Amino acid sequence: QYGHGRFAPAPDTADYNRYMQFLHYAEGSAMLPLMLRLYVGRLGEAGAPLLPRIQSETENHLGFLNNELNGRDAHGKRRFLLKSGAAQRSHVCGLRSSAVLAGLVR
Repeated sequence: QYGHGRFAPAPDTADYNRYMQFLHYAEGSAMLPLMLRLYVGRLGEAGAPLLPRIQSETENHLGFLNNELNGRDAHGKRRFLLKSGAAQRSHVCGLRSSAVLAGLVR
């Protein structure tokens, strides 16, 4: 709908299935520990007993995304190996850095 198809792979490709998987994963699975961290963080000391579990689940989801996105471009296709390797990790580093800055992971 948005971007007139420029932000998604063609529907008749394997990449589209992967795209849909991540779209639903973000909304259905990965969002829960992030939202819990946000809400429980506002409880102060009363929420402290829940934080280790929320932390663990956040790290599980970021680890999954790290493994899935490492070495792939925005649509899930394999990237060519670059000399420094830094660009290969750009998605993951950005994701992890954002989570660290937000206080979601250590």
